[in-house]
Amino acid sequence: MYDNVVRKIIEILKEYKIKFYLVGGAVRDLIIGIDPIDYDFVAQVDRKKHLEISQSISKKLNCEFIYNKHYCTAKFIIDGEDIDFVMARQETYDGIASTPLVKEGTLYEDLKRRDFTINTIAYDILNDKFIDYFNGINDIKNKKIVVLHSKSFRDDPTRFFRGIKYASRLNFNFCNYTYDLMRDCVENKYFDYLPISRIRREIDDLLKIDDYKVVITLFIYFDFFNEYFNSSIDINIPIGNFKLLESEEKYICLFFKNNEETLEIIKNRLSLSKNFIQKCLKLRELNGILKYDDYDVYRYLVLNKKQFNSALLLNCFRDKRIDNFAKNINYKIDNDKILNVNPRDRSDYIVNATVQHLIDLGGKNV
Repeated sequence: MYDNVVRKIIEILKEYKIKFYLVGGAVRDLIIGIDPIDYDFVAQVDRKKHLEISQSISKKLNCEFIYNKHYCTAKFIIDGEDIDFVMARQETYDGIASTPLVKEGTLYEDLKRRDFTINTIAYDILNDKFIDYFNGINDIKNKKIVVLHSKSFRDDPTRFFRGIKYASRLNFNFCNYTYDLMRDCVENKYFDYLPISRIRREIDDLLKIDDYKVVITLFIYFDFFNEYFNSSIDINIPIGNFKLLESEEKYICLFFKNNEETLEIIKNRLSLSKNFIQKCLKLRELNGILKYDDYDVYRYLVLNKKQFNSALLLNCFRDKRIDNFAKNINYKIDNDKILNVNPRDRSDYIVNATVQHLIDLGGKNV
């Protein structure tokens, strides 16, 4: 059930004769039957004791740790594993997306402050039993994502993104109550209370998920893009290997069909570079040129070769000429043939010869 690093931490915690539990995603994943990607331990201790134990773990395992004094959390990164050790706490929010007031709490209070019931299950290691105050085990069995209270997304709008992550990663569905609250979160623009950098990071992480099409579909389902950008957004669903794209290229692929004014809004709201708009406009122009004959399409692609890469093109367009160009994007004319051409005419010769080569290879959009 546990690897050596986790076992060592458990043994250290046992030495202190405290109440501690495995909680959160690790318990959820173990119940589902998948390997946890990180481990979270919570202990019913005061602030002073929590820091003392965190320092002890660091010393005994000979590793560094990151300590957050406000939340009383310690993060250890050992042999590539993330392990969190936190103080059981209560949280009180004064406003939308505000930094919560933190107090020492019980296990129940700590689990109650969390995002969804599937993440509120604790495993009592010392007594070998699950503690499930909020019906999380049943929700896991029913593949349901259930929020804990009506102000959850108001308190922390990033829980919206976490909900999408669990739905896509675990293939779970939202209960009606949770769905309605997530729609309220979008419509009431709670995301405007978060830094743009945080929004960008959350979306970036979601677009890295294997089943990214579910992520994009859920964004559309909740009308997130239209509300966040306060515009009617034309979204392109990727058709290639989306994971091959860099972060900004993914946004280019998703939004290139929009006009320049809308692209400017998207750029600013996601802190994207000027290059984002330039490449989107080129792809938008290409989208129109695809209506023309093969020569015009290939000529445009060859002349703008530096603007595109194969993965981006293949995610944006389902067209045999695009496929043909992408496969032969690095084709070069024989140097001896180029030297036989008048220097003033060489650029046109290279373009025309490359276009003819692509036409000869086939890939007509029949």
